[in-house]
Amino acid sequence: MACSPLFVVALVSPGSRASDNFAGFDFYVGDPHGHTGVSEDGGSSDDPPGGCLGDCAAFAEVFETARANGLDWVALSDHVNGGNAASLDDFAMLHAAVLAAHDPAGGFVTVPAGEVWFVQGCDHVLGHKNLLLFGDNETLADMDLTDFRPGGVSATMTVAACDDIWAWMADLADTWGDALLIPHHPALERPMPTDWDCQDSTWSPAVEVYSEHGNSLEKDAAYDPPWSGEHTAGTVEAAISPDEYGLRLGFMGGTDKHDTRPGGVCHLDTEHPLHPFGGGLTIVYQEEGGGFDRPELYDAIVSHHTYASTGLPVPLVVHWSSDGAVLGGLGDDLVFAFGAGLDVAVSVPPEWVALVTEVVLIGPDDRRWTLTEASGGTWTGRIGSGEVPAYLVARVELDGSLYYDPGECDDGGADQAEFLWASPSWLTDDGGDYDGDGVTVADGDCNDGRRWVRPGAWERWYDGIDQDCDGASDFDADRDGHDSADHGGDDCDDHDRWVHPGAWERWYDGIDQDCDGASDYDRDGDGHDAMAYGGDDFNDRNPAVP
Repeated sequence: MACSPLFVVALVSPGSRASDNFAGFDFYVGDPHGHTGVSEDGGSSDDPPGGCLGDCAAFAEVFETARANGLDWVALSDHVNGGNAASLDDFAMLHAAVLAAHDPAGGFVTVPAGEVWFVQGCDHVLGHKNLLLFGDNETLADMDLTDFRPGGVSATMTVAACDDIWAWMADLADTWGDALLIPHHPALERPMPTDWDCQDSTWSPAVEVYSEHGNSLEKDAAYDPPWSGEHTAGTVEAAISPDEYGLRLGFMGGTDKHDTRPGGVCHLDTEHPLHPFGGGLTIVYQEEGGGFDRPELYDAIVSHHTYASTGLPVPLVVHWSSDGAVLGGLGDDLVFAFGAGLDVAVSVPPEWVALVTEVVLIGPDDRRWTLTEASGGTWTGRIGSGEVPAYLVARVELDGSLYYDPGECDDGGADQAEFLWASPSWLTDDGGDYDGDGVTVADGDCNDGRRWVRPGAWERWYDGIDQDCDGASDFDADRDGHDSADHGGDDCDDHDRWVHPGAWERWYDGIDQDCDGASDYDRDGDGHDAMAYGGDDFNDRNPAVP
């Protein structure tokens, strides 16, 4: 069946730096989402085909611009399909330039990329995503524009089914090496929100939460809300909520600038004047002393060792522990002891401390914990036992007016606040099978330090240990609700459930069922046993007749 056209409207009208090192980690600042005049809706002053409607930088100097904006790595993700797609020749020029500028030995990494739009069928929008490639130059040199498109020679946005996207990614990675597909502006009504039902964490382990389009992280965002209206189901909050989509995603930021200024967070996009914000950055971290190239960047994104910044290149360390046991860091999946609390320390370098105005943890349903500054540059807090949520995001708020000179940074927005959003750390209790008996605390093991104590274990009576974890008294072997008289109770026979105080007395069987201590042969209680059982009471039903 032919589809009516789906119009996605495109509205048009500090110095190079080495990576930072802090607290045993190296930090690398990047922009995973820049555009040039190679995109039909982009602009470059030296006029690749898109032309320039406003104040654009030169394509010939785009990597010098990126370095001048403080980037350690960059991806130029010009459009590869849809109405604003690059031409074959222009994309070939871009791709060759990206490979030529790649200089990991000199501290600058370039990532071949392209922005891909996806629509299922006629009008089911799936979202905008950036294709990032992490192979070596020799392998990637043979790629052309058709390799960046799901439709190959066609610039179509249409896929028959969501799974076709992931099949395409698998084929692409088999041919060209590691690749990722990162959703961006997922909460925007226009140009296109993200449908989180169409998601595969193998290929999309992270999401761009902030850009010149605004803040897609939170529902009803107060800070830089999406310019075209919020698509609530597309927010990152909805995506990671355990009660909604339950996705595990790392956080990234990008500028999405279309004027050939990657990393330019302090100016507005003159090619898209309705995009009201300066955009963001992605900061990756890794243990100090290792090299940094495309494979390390890939590993960091997949491992959620990234955080989004609204512009400031602040090193950030998050340290999680539980009752003294070290659990991990920013973006890690954390496993803590069942029933234990959670401790956190969030740190920034001393030169950034004065800018920090607040450090909070944010969990599902917007639950928040404000941290307290414990020492210069470190904020700490504790979440008590039983209160630990499914995930936590460390958010650092900073005062940008203390960093930029007046008038230096025109990044839009209502104030000078800047933010760091750490990738969520996902929290799971270990259930508590520390004794290796195959039963966890969560499954009912009442003493996880002893293998022979667990539900279903053999119960050894009267030792004070509840071996079978049923919660019943260890001194009530017959389970009649009365502890043994030999162990402080009132049950005169703890091996017969029909014998206990208050039980029905069956006379003349020699058993004291009600444990009153009286003769079983003196039914009328007159102090004389029945004659039939060796006594002298010839009527044992009448206490008046001995």
